[in-house]
Amino acid sequence: MHSKTHDFIESAKIWEKSTPCFVYSSQKVGERIERLKLLLNTSIILSYKASNQPKLIDKIVSNNNNTIDGIEVASLGELLSLEGIHIANFYINTPALNKNLIIEGIKRGADFIVDCPEQVDSIAQIVSALGCNHPRIMLRLSNRLIRQICPDIKPLREDHFGMDIPLIKDAVERAKKYDIKIFGLHLFAGSNMFSRMGHDLIETMSYMVKYVEKLCAYKLKNLNLGGGLEQDWELQEHDFALYRKHLNEKLSDYQLMHEFGRAIFSDCGIFAVKVLQTKSFVGCEYAVCDGGMAQAFLLARTENLLSSALTATVFCKDVHRCDAFNTNTKIKVVGSSCSRDDLIGQVNGSVKSGDILIFENCGAYVQSYSVNNFLKLGGAESYVL
Repeated sequence: MHSKTHDFIESAKIWEKSTPCFVYSSQKVGERIERLKLLLNTSIILSYKASNQPKLIDKIVSNNNNTIDGIEVASLGELLSLEGIHIANFYINTPALNKNLIIEGIKRGADFIVDCPEQVDSIAQIVSALGCNHPRIMLRLSNRLIRQICPDIKPLREDHFGMDIPLIKDAVERAKKYDIKIFGLHLFAGSNMFSRMGHDLIETMSYMVKYVEKLCAYKLKNLNLGGGLEQDWELQEHDFALYRKHLNEKLSDYQLMHEFGRAIFSDCGIFAVKVLQTKSFVGCEYAVCDGGMAQAFLLARTENLLSSALTATVFCKDVHRCDAFNTNTKIKVVGSSCSRDDLIGQVNGSVKSGDILIFENCGAYVQSYSVNNFLKLGGAESYVL
């Protein structure tokens, strides 16, 4: 365990917490945002779905009101959960845009990232009914355009988000019909694609912004270049200086932003469970805990977003026992459900009932990507430092 992580866990006073729980460091999140601003020289938008913890966002805003440039939300529930938190800019981005989300977004002065031409109609119709001004809209471009404009790129996982050329033309025509001015463009290559396609995305955006400006007959202002940084991006040795240079050469006339989730939140949160019982049979050692896949579904072996089982760190009150672990012992960590797939990790060493197991790098998606209705087990507590 890194010393900084150990200090974070110590400051969490984990023995005083109710388990299972997640603990987040607002300081680490703020530092990560500021670091990315410096490296990229653009605005940084938070993808709220990665760690939809309003207490965490509120703490960051309270610590430094200038840290968060904006937050992207994808549902009405996400937007409503941020009620009362003062964020400079909200961005609504979902292929499932509906009336209630549009109304609430307009009330909060949100920008809309339009996923298809029909969404332009929906926004215009609600604006007419409310008798208010049009919100700012951006067009979401399909990542398939990257291959179209940069045909030599490596294989890209295609998705159903955004618009191709015919849909873009249609959206622009509908915007003209309603006298809506398009504010900017959004293009996201995909998760973990920054190193592979960051420069190709810049080339694609440079081509497409000129294309859309010609359709609109006016200049756009804002370009969202997505994110795609790995959760361990600080270890990847990306050439950010070359990337900034490319941005400046191609897109210096625009207000630029990048949008990140796991790259900001991943190692800023931990998941803690308490060992209830241990047992050994058929040559295997098990630690049964008070939390598992019901609270942290991404850790379960059913999911392929994590390539291998995480190894937990043991915290126990008997420090001498912890220091004397036999690390050759492999103990499987299982949760509190009745599912045979509720295997969330392993421990290298011995554990006893009452020990706390800590899983690192659980700040992004691990809590938000969970199901807890099974057995009415409930969710995990959240604590923000």
